[in-house]
Amino acid sequence: MCHSAFHLNFGEQTNFIIGRNGSGKSAVLTGISVALGVKASETDRGNSLKGLIMHGKNVARAIVTFKNEGPEAYKPEEYGHKIIIERVLYISKPPSCNIKNEKGKIMSTKKQTIDEILDYFGITIANPMTILTQTEAKTFLAHSTDTGKFKYFMEGTRLQETFNNVKALQSDVKEINQKIRKDSEILTQAKEKLNSALEVWSNFTNSDEFRNQQKLLSGKRLWLEVDSKLQNIEQARTVLKERQQELEKCKLDIDSNSQKKSSNEENLETAKTQVVRLNEEFETINSEKESMKIELTKAQQNVKKVQARIQSLETEVVSDNKSLKETEDKIEIEKDRLQRNTGELFDKYDTAIKKQKEILNKMETDDYKMNEELETLKNKRQTSKQKFIEKITSIKKSISKLSDKLQELEGGSGKLDSYLEDKKNFETGIQLNLQQIQAYKEEEKKCILEYEDDKMKFSKLSTNLKSLENKINDQKSLIEQYETEIENSEEELRNLQSNAIEFNDDIEALINFTEVSMPPIIETLRDSAIKHCSREEAKIMPGDTIEKIDSEIEIIASRLDQIEKEVGINREEAKIQVIKERTNYNNILLKYDQSVQLHNKIASSLQARLENLTSTASLLIQEVNLVFESALKLRGFTGLIDFNFNLGKLTLKVSTKQTEKLRNVESFSGGEKSFAQIAFLLAIWKPMQSKVRGLDEFDVFMDQVNRRLALKLILQKVSENPKTQTIFITPLEITHIEGLDNDTVNIHEIHPPER
Repeated sequence: MCHSAFHLNFGEQTNFIIGRNGSGKSAVLTGISVALGVKASETDRGNSLKGLIMHGKNVARAIVTFKNEGPEAYKPEEYGHKIIIERVLYISKPPSCNIKNEKGKIMSTKKQTIDEILDYFGITIANPMTILTQTEAKTFLAHSTDTGKFKYFMEGTRLQETFNNVKALQSDVKEINQKIRKDSEILTQAKEKLNSALEVWSNFTNSDEFRNQQKLLSGKRLWLEVDSKLQNIEQARTVLKERQQELEKCKLDIDSNSQKKSSNEENLETAKTQVVRLNEEFETINSEKESMKIELTKAQQNVKKVQARIQSLETEVVSDNKSLKETEDKIEIEKDRLQRNTGELFDKYDTAIKKQKEILNKMETDDYKMNEELETLKNKRQTSKQKFIEKITSIKKSISKLSDKLQELEGGSGKLDSYLEDKKNFETGIQLNLQQIQAYKEEEKKCILEYEDDKMKFSKLSTNLKSLENKINDQKSLIEQYETEIENSEEELRNLQSNAIEFNDDIEALINFTEVSMPPIIETLRDSAIKHCSREEAKIMPGDTIEKIDSEIEIIASRLDQIEKEVGINREEAKIQVIKERTNYNNILLKYDQSVQLHNKIASSLQARLENLTSTASLLIQEVNLVFESALKLRGFTGLIDFNFNLGKLTLKVSTKQTEKLRNVESFSGGEKSFAQIAFLLAIWKPMQSKVRGLDEFDVFMDQVNRRLALKLILQKVSENPKTQTIFITPLEITHIEGLDNDTVNIHEIHPPER
């Protein structure tokens, strides 16, 4: 791979990847294929996945992220809104895969999980027609033969897989036919052996007296067997009663356990409901927390804005103070200039003012002393103080007159007035700015208070969320506890039910023994005994046993040996031989019948599959032809796809004019041929129903006209499948095509990597 790090967000429907040769476009499809589990040989880039790792690197990662939203989401409770599939390739060890949820948590490392996800989403990555690499696209579009096209069609529509299954079934039917022929020969041989044994048995027809005696003893033995079986039934009934009592106790235990399990299940559902409610409350408070987080950010921004404004005003005050100082300096300079110009007049008034001020200061000092010294002489002090005040007032008036004259003298300078006016303006501006600063500081305090209040609310919400999370965890612990108790109850129920089944089986077996199987046997034995002799004729004595009767029968049998020697074997051997040959014949006949039934079943299944294959192939051919013809109409062409399943060939026949005959597409120019092949590919894609498809360098053999029409065809046909994500790769520019500006169409340009 040529990019050390590459990321691409695909559009939901149609994606064109463009870029110069060598920019790494084809690596996109390779990355998708590798991430989704294909083999190196299927990527058209070598036979080893290690060969895909960039030169000089030890590890490569291919990551595909699936959107997992809506009603068709795959296990959203586990994976969330995203499923991330990561395949890691190593130089020194085999590759690995990680399947993660939207939070990046690894949910599985099994290839089987990827296959399950792909199967759920309908992504047939193993289908060779799902993603066509450069070589496959070149072969398909430019160099495919009729046989190759047939192969592409069969594999793309999955008919080849069905066809292979039918062939395998035909092979099974053929093998079963051969087995039936062999079993038929064996059955014939077994029939001949049975007839031969029956012929030997028929020779034992003499010695009526011995046989009558033997018959009577056989009847007596049968009556003894009847008595023995009746005793067995009584014993079985005793055991049956015990098993029934044990079964009733087991049922009571099952009911008790079932009630306990039901109670735990109700508690489990209550806990789950509580978890759902708490989760909803958690989401609500979490949403409020996120909103409060935004409010906190806004409050913080407001504080910063106010502080910035205060800083700006303080900067203005500093600037105005500097300007005020400069103006005051200019005023002093102007005063000095005026003083020099007025000369002695200014000095005279200035000296007079200073002298009067000194007198005033001295008198004010004297006034202070008089207040202390003449405290006891109030009347006298009052008169003196009044005179003193009048004198001070007179001096202040003199000073005021002198100041007025001085101001009149100073007012002669317009420049000084201008400076004074500037000074006043600066002072006013400073005062206003100081007032605004004060106002903004008040606003700053208010914003800070609001921010602190929001911060407290945010903290409270966080505390509430933590509390809810603890409650949720507590409920989950309860859920685990209930689930464990339910599992224990289920395990105990299984054991009890298993015991109940065993008791039931025993009861059924005993009932079957006492009421079903044994009575017919006893009845059969009784019928057989009656055929030999009646119970009275048998004359059963208290000391008679089956063993004793068998001994007497054996004595009679020895007397029959002479007769038996005539046929070479004794009567019992002849009987055993008949039983053996009949059993052997019946077993072979059963196997033969089973083989015939299996043959008929598989043959019926084969016929059904053949009919289904024929029907499916017919529908697919019809659908593919309809899409192919519809695509050709975009250029005003007509055509059809000619299928020959016997020869395994598929021929594209097209006419560029309505009046002309259809001819093989191989006879057309490169552009027209490629356009027809694109139409054929889109026709195969239609029944595939794969949610992801890819085609690399589909337009390199087309002229501009056919390329433009092919692009228009692609956009039209792909838009008919809104739930399918299709990726087209081309080294050529894509512009001025109707439909490219649609919201469902995305064009991604890949830039060459740094070499």
